[in-house]
Formats: sequence, C-alpha cells, structure tokens
Amino acid sequence: MSLTSLKSTYSFLKWTGLAFAFVFGMPIVGIFTVAGVIDVLGCELSARGPSDCQFLFLNLGERFYGYAIPLVGGLLTPIAFVGAFWDFILIWGLGFWFVRKQIKTKEGDQGAS
Repeated sequence: MSLTSLKSTYSFLKWTGLAFAFVFGMPIVGIFTVAGVIDVLGCELSARGPSDCQFLFLNLGERFYGYAIPLVGGLLTPIAFVGAFWDFILIWGLGFWFVRKQIKTKEGDQGAS
C-alpha cells in the first residue's frame, strides 16, 4: 500500500472508532442508540435477562443486555460499551496499531532514501 492510502485508512479507522465509541459509549447517547437499534430490529430490551435478537449471525440481545441493567445502563454506559463490544474494540485496535506501524515504517523508508 502507498503511504497516502495508509494515511487515509488510518484516518478512517480513527474517525469511525471515535464515532462508534461516542454513539454506543456515551451515557445518554448510548442508551438511546441501543434502544433505537433494538426497536428497529423488533426485539425486546429488558433487565429480566438477555432476549434472543439475531442480526447477521450476532445475538444483539446478549450484547445489549448490559445497557438494560438500571445502574449500569444509566450511569456506567462506557462499561456496558466495553462489555458489549470488546471483540470489535480488540479487532479495531489491532487494525489501528497495524496501520500506524505501517505508516511509521513507510515514513522511515522515505526518510532514509
């Protein structure tokens, strides 16, 4: 990949990661986002327990259950965000690290020549 495309990928990963964290991790915004997604999919979000809500081979009822717990969902939304999306955060972080490493390598190669 060229340095320009790596920088574009880096910028894309940075801004989509920040937007994803804002939309699902901010206390009030996250709760309304989850409620909206659950409503659009026609599922139920309840503190009684995770509901079965399948979408693209993902069980969103299980993922979003933390948002339905009264204290966690209302005040500790960032913790519910990490609990619900830890796998996406891990994959995104590894991709972000890899692209950043590639940019530094390319910039080092250009500086040496």
